[in-house]
Amino acid sequence: MLGGRMPVAQLVTMVHGLPARQAADLLMSLPADRLDATLAAMRLADIVKVLEAVQPDRQDGILAKLSPEQIAGLLRSVPAGQAARLLSSLPRDRIVAVAKGLPASEVPMLLEVLRPEHQEAVLEAMDPQWAGKVVARRYERGVAQALARTNVKVASLDGGQSDALLVEVLDRFIVVTVHHHEHGLLTLHDLRKAEETAHRTQARGALAVSNVPLSREVVEYHREALRWGRLINAVTWVDPSHDGLLARMLVGLVR
Repeated sequence: MLGGRMPVAQLVTMVHGLPARQAADLLMSLPADRLDATLAAMRLADIVKVLEAVQPDRQDGILAKLSPEQIAGLLRSVPAGQAARLLSSLPRDRIVAVAKGLPASEVPMLLEVLRPEHQEAVLEAMDPQWAGKVVARRYERGVAQALARTNVKVASLDGGQSDALLVEVLDRFIVVTVHHHEHGLLTLHDLRKAEETAHRTQARGALAVSNVPLSREVVEYHREALRWGRLINAVTWVDPSHDGLLARMLVGLVR
């Protein structure tokens, strides 16, 4: 059997050097134990190459043998649509294991390509505090994507944190702070955070974005700020149906 007695290191080198189809044929010819050892030692790029060259039923067999860390690596290296197809065949416990091995900032990327029932399984399996952080990161990612859909330039602030963004609108800079709450209202503390961040970065204005309604204090503070010429506002954004409102709020802060 081709490769059956070959050292694993040599098999890995051969897979790396062969065209995708031949590399896949070589792997599929190996006994189960040799295949496990070879996949464990392969480079991520070579695993992707082989997966793209085999039929879906063989993809499932290869995925079943990969470690959670390898699957997490695949998610980072293939387009979202391909990731969704690859993950669709994995049982819930494997998907949960993959999620537990990811940083909180990367789990939203995983959730985006999972079926709804698998999304719930991932969140339910997490420590509640950790799950809350993941949901917040997913919301922050959604707001960043919504901003991008309004055709503005978006950059992160404070060392890459996803809850503070710098947005360029009509050649002016606006700070957008993102506030996810499990319940309640957007607070004055949240709005002041946006204002303080704008002042620190010398941005023209500040917009606080949240998934919850605005408190009366926030509305009153915004009105008072306008009287004094301070460009501060807040908006509720939940899903793409609110993109238009988000865009109007941004434009309102630079005109």
